[in-house]
Amino acid sequence: MTEDKNNGPPQRSRHRYPLSAQTRQRLRQKRYDLNLSFERLGRLLSVHWSTARKWENGETSHYSSAHHEKLQAFIAGDYDHLFTPPTGNRSPALAG
Repeated sequence: MTEDKNNGPPQRSRHRYPLSAQTRQRLRQKRYDLNLSFERLGRLLSVHWSTARKWENGETSHYSSAHHEKLQAFIAGDYDHLFTPPTGNRSPALAG
């Protein structure tokens, strides 16, 4: 957030990032891989489900800086552990 020049309340940064076809495809593939609905994806990214759908389907060409880190982290797999069951939790001593 930035401070208004007239000492008003802080305002959100207005920087916008382009949503390339590659980013949209990676978002769609990650959502499919994790079997997430738009509703669950929206909650994770702190946006309305319809915004997540618009990002994925190309109905909007940009997204705000307020969502940049979460969107990039989701695509990179930083949240995968929240939606996939743990594997290999059995210790070798218990396998048998």
